[in-house]
Amino acid sequence: MTTAHSWSRACARVATSVTVLLLVACRGSHGRAGAATGPVGTSPNPSLGRSLGLNLSGVDYWGQEWTFVDLVKRAKDWGEKPGANYTVDQDGWITSMQPGTKRVALIGDGDPHFSRNFPIGRYVALYDGKGDLSIECDRCREVSRKPGRIVVDIGESTSVQIVIASVESPNYIRNLRLVPIEFEATHLTHPFHPRFLEGIKPFAAIRQFGNQKTNGNPQVHWADRTKPTAVFQDTDAGVAVEYMVQLSNVTHTDPWFCIPPRADDDYVRNFARTVFALLDADRKVYVELGNEIWNESPPYGDDGRFMAAEARRLKIPLNGDDDTSDMTLRLRYQVYRSRQIFEIFKNEMKTLKIDTRRLVRVLASQSVFLDRIRFTLDYKFPDGSLGYQHADALAVAPYFAGLWSDKEAELAENTWTVDQILDYAECSVADPGHAPAKCAKIPFEPIAKAIRGDWELAKARGLRLLGYEGGQHMVAWNGHPSFIEKLATVNRSPRMKAIYTTYLNTWRDNGGELLFLLGYVQTFGKHGYWGILERQDQPLPETPKFAAALQFIAKQPAWWTDPWPVNTPRAAEPSSRPRGSDASPLGPTSPRK
Repeated sequence: MTTAHSWSRACARVATSVTVLLLVACRGSHGRAGAATGPVGTSPNPSLGRSLGLNLSGVDYWGQEWTFVDLVKRAKDWGEKPGANYTVDQDGWITSMQPGTKRVALIGDGDPHFSRNFPIGRYVALYDGKGDLSIECDRCREVSRKPGRIVVDIGESTSVQIVIASVESPNYIRNLRLVPIEFEATHLTHPFHPRFLEGIKPFAAIRQFGNQKTNGNPQVHWADRTKPTAVFQDTDAGVAVEYMVQLSNVTHTDPWFCIPPRADDDYVRNFARTVFALLDADRKVYVELGNEIWNESPPYGDDGRFMAAEARRLKIPLNGDDDTSDMTLRLRYQVYRSRQIFEIFKNEMKTLKIDTRRLVRVLASQSVFLDRIRFTLDYKFPDGSLGYQHADALAVAPYFAGLWSDKEAELAENTWTVDQILDYAECSVADPGHAPAKCAKIPFEPIAKAIRGDWELAKARGLRLLGYEGGQHMVAWNGHPSFIEKLATVNRSPRMKAIYTTYLNTWRDNGGELLFLLGYVQTFGKHGYWGILERQDQPLPETPKFAAALQFIAKQPAWWTDPWPVNTPRAAEPSSRPRGSDASPLGPTSPRK
């Protein structure tokens, strides 16, 4: 068996040179699958519903998703931490301030080149208490003011500032909401923006990785969580779980949660209890520990290092041929801790009399490196059971057209035209046996081979194959402005719709089941082109990737033939080792919600 330590060295050059957020695969030949031999042979099953999932980018003051109608929930906090200059209550409302100071919460960005991330129009600021409050922007005009209610027109601006210059204690400003005036009567019970919901509803499930701020999430204790009553939902701990569950209920989608790597048992127990107490009874829940445990690049590496340290501290059992490298320890800890988390969820479900088949236990790994997947799934516990026997699905990220090598990146930047880069993408997703003739002259990675290899490993272990993320993976690694714009033109090309359609068919035909595209709404730029929308209000004709996803969902229902998690005996171990509603669920608990 190839050791995790050797994989760490193989990826080192790439990992240390990458500055973008999403490094998904290192180019190499370890464990490559052979040529695809044809589709699995399943047929559409309309009774199982929609066939694609979606990753949300998450709530950030600079983010492009109009998650909430209330801009305060999406805003950046008051700046410096509370202390000598100001104090706050348990929800973050300012209770006292030093004279002559002010506190500012920001939505958007003052850079004139920033793409506006909120709708313009007439807003109303509603609040309790007394103090000096104003809503400011380049083109803001206050229309009227009376205690507890300010009406303001927000014109074409790239940012809005919510400014508090003073508060009157103990009757300080609190329960502040800044909402489009058309939502004044409904925002408490319908907190999500209709345009945000519109794009989500066609999908089957939502991975909450972005909303949970999964990478580097500091939460340990349940008390560390963001509460629905908090001033801001853009926090290091992510969005309140109550809102994430409500989103699933409103959109009739299944939620996928990434449990923070540092969370203790009590956190996991309360998280599970909250989810199943609020979630509609016809929804299932996908559960994963963290995100991309194998990934050594920032910010993923921090979580991996924590897991390796925990493995050493706890002296978790290792397999006989394991080394003690950080990569080995983090992958072993991933399975070790995942099993504990899954068992906590199942115990809570039994206590609540919830059918445990509604839980989808996910072990994720790196799509291209088949030996790494085996290494992860086949971890042997002291009781003789193997890691995969405590899971329902293997999840991978089958990205395509990643310009993985220096040669490909150099060609794309300096030699290939936009159409030739699109040819490269088209060849990457084509069936290797029926690729266009032009592909013979283009260096590319056939994604079908990787997907088929992943599926064979999953099937041999009785697991389903999911895509926790997926789509194109083009990045201007060197940050050159002309290259960034060139790849943006590629991603906006009408040809990308057909390429995505082929990609989704290739995923289906090589054993993949539910694939969660990355991501929903995100601006194109130096860190990549991950959004299937660039702006929340972008017209459909300008969104080839989003249009392809919607068309695929409409034409192709779920093709897997039985509902899952699958309640059937596992397949034989492949190795010689032994087997072992729209209404808010929050109710009227807080006047600001």
